[in-house]
Amino acid sequence: MIAGGAAAGRRFEVHRNLDHAGLRLITCGGDFSEADRRYADNVVVYATLTGSHTSSVTP
Repeated sequence: MIAGGAAAGRRFEVHRNLDHAGLRLITCGGDFSEADRRYADNVVVYATLTGSHTSSVTP
């Protein structure tokens, strides 16, 4: 997870294509500024598929 200014510095990494099954969640974090109408930070969460299985249920 990357928060704050670190997320802005790694923008390319957040938006690049993956060579594996993965997920990125980008959301707001930190304090909300009423004056600016925005949050101070972004929070970026990375996830990677580590395994899978086939369902035994037949449609």
